[in-house]
Parts: sequence; C-alpha cells; structure tokens
Amino acid sequence: MASLNQPEEESPLVRVCESCGERYFVSEGCPNCVEQKCSSCGGSYKGQSHSCPVCTGRHYQRDDPDDQGDPNDVPHLQYRIYRRWVQPSRRLLEHRFAAYWPTSLFEFSPVQRTFLEDCIEGTRSPTSLSDLRAIRWLIPRMEKLDFQNAKSVERKCLRHLVKSNKDLVLTSLDFFDLEDTRLLAKHRGKLYVRPPTPLTEEIAKELARHRGKLLSLRKLIWLEPAVASRLAMHRGELQIHGLHTLSLAVAEQLKCHRGTCLRFPSVTRLSVSAAAEIAQYVGEKLYFSAIDFPSPELQKALDKFRGTVKFGKFGGRRLFRGLGYEGD
Repeated sequence: MASLNQPEEESPLVRVCESCGERYFVSEGCPNCVEQKCSSCGGSYKGQSHSCPVCTGRHYQRDDPDDQGDPNDVPHLQYRIYRRWVQPSRRLLEHRFAAYWPTSLFEFSPVQRTFLEDCIEGTRSPTSLSDLRAIRWLIPRMEKLDFQNAKSVERKCLRHLVKSNKDLVLTSLDFFDLEDTRLLAKHRGKLYVRPPTPLTEEIAKELARHRGKLLSLRKLIWLEPAVASRLAMHRGELQIHGLHTLSLAVAEQLKCHRGTCLRFPSVTRLSVSAAAEIAQYVGEKLYFSAIDFPSPELQKALDKFRGTVKFGKFGGRRLFRGLGYEGD
C-alpha cells in the first residue's frame, strides 16, 4: 500500500482533460478532444494545432516546455519564473503552515490526487499517516475516517483526526503511547483501535475516558482483571474483540461497566459462573456473537440479566425476559 505523502515533481501547468482524461499543459489544448479552449483569449479551436485562430498565439509542446520557444517570450518567462521561484516557495509555505493553510488551496500531484480520491471511495488505504495536508483534505470528504491499514500516525495528524465526530478506524497501529491515547480519548465519534500489547492500566484508564458512542478494542487476546476494571469506567458502548474466553475475574470487573452495552464478538467459551457474574451488569444489552448455540445452563444463568442478550446469527438471536424470539 502506498503512503499519503508521495513526493513527485510535476508541472503546475499540467491538467487532466475532463472529457477524455488525457494529460496536457494548460497553454495547450487536449489533442484528443474535438473542441479546445485557448488559455490566452478563451477562443475555441479544433484539431491538434498548437495555435489558436483567434489570437494566433504560440502554445507549448508536450515534450519539454522549458527549452522550447524564444526565451524572451512572455509566457515562457512567466513559466520559468513560476517554476524556479514561486512554486518552491509556495510548496515550502504549504508544508510549513499545513495546519492553517486553506484546504481548497492545497496542491497535489495527479498521482497523489488519484490516491486521495481512491481513499474517499474506500478502494485504497494509506499505510502511514504523516502528511497533514492530505489528512486535512480527506477529513471533510470521507464519510468514515477509515484508515484500517495505517501502521503509524504522526501526532500532528492525530490531533486533527480526533477533532472530527466521524467514526475513526485505526485498527492496524503498531504502537501508540500514553500521549496518543489522551488524544484518542478526546474523540467524540465511534473509535475502532487496536491497543498496544500488553494493555497497561494507564493506557486503559485513558481509553476509558473516551466519550464517543462506541469504543471498540481490536485484537485484544488477553485481558487482566486490573485492566478490565479500568475499562469498566467507560460510559459508552464497549466492544472487546479478540478475547476468546471470558474469565470469572474479568466478568466480575466488567459487570460494573458504566455504559449501556457490552459486546464480546469473539468470545466462544463462557462458563456458567462467568455468565452469572456478567448477568449482574446494569446496562441494556449483552452481545455474544460467536456463541451460536448456548447451553440451557448458560441461558438460565443469563436469564437473570435485566436487559437484552443476543447470541450469534446461526443459532438465532434469543431475547430474554419474555420478549420472545427475534430472527436474523
């Protein structure tokens, strides 16, 4: 997978034709289109001619615009001045003040622009979040901030990501420290993240401060009771993905969860004693998506839960407290 910051030297006068997708210089029309516009006078002309019949002005060829034409020609001088002085300064200022630069004025190469548009459509995903310009440009254009393939994220980019209320997916991060966790806790949308292994009490305490609707912890294959007690302080929906066994000690801590829902999408082994403990949870819903056919003893233990218990789709979803049966 590619990264968001892909430096590529590209002429500022290169554009892509909206009709056929052909790349061409602004001062030159697209040779594959029937009708072309002159950038000097706005007149229309046809064919592959590089001169406009309205103003009879010269237009640059494709191969090497720097070396063609009279050096004293005004369009040629303007291009050389822009290429040598204006463009480097603009690029430097754009990167230097990326946090304050208007997103509508960001300049990306055609390759970068194509990659960003693919990120919006969801067909591609960056492996590194380090270009603040690209992050700021993507945030208002993506329905869901899905960066599931990102293995690293710079703190300057993370500060802007957590300001949005959109769902944030960072399920492939190799590492994030306590300061990054404090930034993630400021996010107000649904947060899908893979915590560091092993998950410490300090990190769990900061994650529990997340005030979004859902906190989803991915690939958490082991959970200590002390860490579970910290996560129980979370006030939204808590999803623990990757845990295959819900032990009695962890259930005793998670039953004190302050949120409305507990989700265990990967728990396949649940003892009757652990089920009796988690049934004391004061929330509204319990999800055990990986348990398709619960035993009668397990159902009896969970029947003491005041809210709704839902199991996997293959065995149907069973609702307790006399609410009957809900199909898929």
